[in-house]
Amino acid sequence: MNEKISRENINEIIEDKDYKEKKIKFFRKLALDNLPEMRLLFKGGKLWKKEKWRNVVEHCLVEAAVADGLSEILDLDEHDREELIKASFCHDWDKRMEKRPTDFIEDEKEKALDLLKKVNPDTNLLGATKPEFIEKFLKGETTFLERLQLYIDNITSGSNIMPFRERLAQAVFRNPENVKKFGATDYWEKNSEITAKIEEEIFMILKSKNINVNLPEEIPNFISQKLEETIKDFKIKKIII
Repeated sequence: MNEKISRENINEIIEDKDYKEKKIKFFRKLALDNLPEMRLLFKGGKLWKKEKWRNVVEHCLVEAAVADGLSEILDLDEHDREELIKASFCHDWDKRMEKRPTDFIEDEKEKALDLLKKVNPDTNLLGATKPEFIEKFLKGETTFLERLQLYIDNITSGSNIMPFRERLAQAVFRNPENVKKFGATDYWEKNSEITAKIEEEIFMILKSKNINVNLPEEIPNFISQKLEETIKDFKIKKIII
């Protein structure tokens, strides 16, 4: 039986298409505005094979967008905002080098390090997404930006924003070797405990700003909605010659 397409259905289809087009343009502009970081990912990290490594680039782009949005929500100053975005772009630049070191000859490794120096991301922020950061946190030696960097990474799975517990549950199956680095201590359990504390810290700041988030675990969805609103409002400036 043929169903009639209502005006509402047509509008939904048009709006969905419009959103997808804006989303592509939004992330394209984000990439063009950060060309040194993109060169590091593509040329330095060789993350250019669509079927294998391009998803890492997409992940970094989404994290950079999350970092930008969260910086605005938390009223970070421009320097901290730029450093957080830069680190979010670069945190996985060497993913292929770590997984497949034989894919790189020495000359390529040297050129990659040169590109990294040109971008000059904060090494402490890059370290916030590494297993060693857990010990640093437990010693009380972390900065707020470092904690934000870990949180951003822990709520971003691929190109999706989700609750950190769901994200970490996925990571357990992909990286079980991280458990061994802490002996009897369950790495992912500690990571989850730490991320919960960071989420609570962010929640208290949002509460002090009277931002309408009822529970800490609602923060990822709040960030996702804010990003969606930003994309919907996104406009490409026309250049008049």
